[in-house]
Amino acid sequence: KDLKAQYRGGSCSADVAIDYKQEQFDVSGRMLGVDLNRMNSEFKGTADIDISGRGRFEQDPIALTFRTGDVNFYEDQSFRVKGEGKIITNFSDHYYLDTWGDIIHKDSSSPVSLRLNQVNGRYDGRFHGNITDINFLIPWGNNQGEITVDGRIFNRSDQEMGVEGYAVFKGKYLSFPNFPHTIDNFQGDLLFNDLHFILRSLQGTLGD
Repeated sequence: KDLKAQYRGGSCSADVAIDYKQEQFDVSGRMLGVDLNRMNSEFKGTADIDISGRGRFEQDPIALTFRTGDVNFYEDQSFRVKGEGKIITNFSDHYYLDTWGDIIHKDSSSPVSLRLNQVNGRYDGRFHGNITDINFLIPWGNNQGEITVDGRIFNRSDQEMGVEGYAVFKGKYLSFPNFPHTIDNFQGDLLFNDLHFILRSLQGTLGD
């Protein structure tokens, strides 16, 4: 069946054949201009997604590719995402998403992965990223280093999607606002909850 709909501000079109009695499916479709701000208020930008697959419920995957335009979480920081993945579903109350791809920020490309399970409208997931340019996550100065990020995705009490996790960072030099020196040969770790951060440790030498 040829379907057209709106999803979080974007337009969707799909050819869908679902046999609930035989638990079989044949789907292909595209979502254009999905508003990421409607998924998490910290982000501004849009995404496009293509899907295709056929087979049995919760056995055969639906393949997907995705890409964004410029996405912002700081006013002067933008990035793009592109990748692919698969969906396992019963086309009712259970969806499992496994994706992998790259975050592109200026001249750097950082591999990331995400696994997300949704049951009865509630999310539970994990993500991992090797951020090769620390400036992607630090909105000030000219720094040189990298960050490894691990975290989880969940539903808050207001039903908005939340993220929290842990990051380890290291590098050649790190700067701070209103501080005249860099921290050289640094390493440290922090906790985060959405865009709120708690620094747990930081070691290095005082630079110029």
